Amino acid sequence: IDRAIAAWQEKRDENAARTLNQATESPSQKLIRLLNLAPQGTERLIDMREDLLSAPKGSPGIAALDREMEDAFTAWFNAGFLELRRIGWDSPARLLERIIRYEAVHEIDGWEDLRRRVEPIDRRCYGFFHPQMMDDPLIFVEVALTAQLPGGIHQIIAQERDHLDPREANCAIFYSISNCQVGLKGIPFGNYLIKRVVGLLKEELPHLKTL
Repeated sequence: IDRAIAAWQEKRDENAARTLNQATESPSQKLIRLLNLAPQGTERLIDMREDLLSAPKGSPGIAALDREMEDAFTAWFNAGFLELRRIGWDSPARLLERIIRYEAVHEIDGWEDLRRRVEPIDRRCYGFFHPQMMDDPLIFVEVALTAQLPGGIHQIIAQERDHLDPREANCAIFYSISNCQVGLKGIPFGNYLIKRVVGLLKEELPHLKTL
């Protein structure tokens, strides 16, 4: 690093800048990039960081590696690179199983409960997906289309209720949002997801008054 700084101070050209950048890159950052090239590399790195987050605190090496992985994930999982998909009853079973498992706000009690949340015409579910993990969501949000603001969550997730024609809906209630990957802790998805879904709903149902 000292040699690269000296070269930069002597001649501030593109080659010196590139050399300085390469000299200051940590070995662990290079290792993370190499591991990502392996089969299922992205998923394995996320699992590795989940293990890292559960490790005893206090080790400078562990803390440094965690920062390196968070920096890498922040770049790789930029919201602009992610695919927004609607999750429905006709989605792959493997994906639907994960929705049941990942739900972190209002527990999903089996397949029929899940069906009540994703199949009716007045219920929606949307998730962000990474190209390397197409059947494993990063985050998902559940939305209820209603005629008016509900008085409580039981009105949204009740087993027996009347379904509403989306054309008659005035409100879109974002009643549950769940991060799915512990290893991506600290990477912001929720705000971007909600904004994207609001845009989709306004485009599809421009008469909605309250979101």
